[in-house]
Amino acid sequence: CALPIYDIVMLADLPGCRSDNCTVQFQNDTLTVRGKRAGIATGEPVFGDTRPMEYERSVLLPKGLEAERIQATMKNGVLTVTLPKSAAIKPRTVKVAQA
Repeated sequence: CALPIYDIVMLADLPGCRSDNCTVQFQNDTLTVRGKRAGIATGEPVFGDTRPMEYERSVLLPKGLEAERIQATMKNGVLTVTLPKSAAIKPRTVKVAQA
């Protein structure tokens, strides 16, 4: 019994980071996510952590991903990266012929 091979989906919490301040790079089987968050500039005291921050994380991934089909979306500070696996490594059924 073969198990299905699914695409890889990675989620990253990047609070306060907008999509235009976030980059996703895939090179040599390594996915790198970078993001920047600007501080809140108000003339009033603000309760909470509102200072500027930078995020960076790299993850080594298995071989056989289709780099040109990688997709990334940002919603409410959560980055979702979908990494499709190559059709060459996905299971396929082979018909058995009568000899």
